Amino acid sequence: MKELLEKIFESVDKEAKHLHAVDKRLRHLVAEYDRLLSEKEQIEKRLTEIEKEVLEVSRQIKELEHEYNELRHKLRKNKQLLQHADSPREYERLMETRKKLLEKMNEVTEKLQELRKKYDDLKFEEYELSDKLAELEKELSRIRREIEEHLRELKHYAEEVVRRINQFAEKFNLKL
Repeated sequence: MKELLEKIFESVDKEAKHLHAVDKRLRHLVAEYDRLLSEKEQIEKRLTEIEKEVLEVSRQIKELEHEYNELRHKLRKNKQLLQHADSPREYERLMETRKKLLEKMNEVTEKLQELRKKYDDLKFEEYELSDKLAELEKELSRIRREIEEHLRELKHYAEEVVRRINQFAEKFNLKL
């Protein structure tokens, strides 16, 4: 009887050691899962910010394109007026207006180039973050499956320990 009792305790002790290892791995997985979830939330937040920035930059680009087109139209009109200027004074005034229009047009062109570059950079960052988000979601899914597997394993070992304790109790007619 003593041997049987020792065997049962050895078996339960062995299961408990294995449970400890599984529990330790499970805690590590849960911590990793939480870290990845936090990273995912940060990426999603940044993606939302990027979407807003892209919309704003797109709006600014459209405004500048509209302004650019208006300036081109004014330049064409100015060119026609220059061709029909009847005095040197009027010609000089029209040339000064033309110079200002060209300067403004250059400013608008530079701003447009900057905004288009910013737009491209934002879209590239959005693309990279979307890829990273997809990778994170795959990793989260893998960890979730592994956690579920370890939980099933823990349940199995706990059931085995309970079964052996019940077996011991039956052998000695103990009430649990």
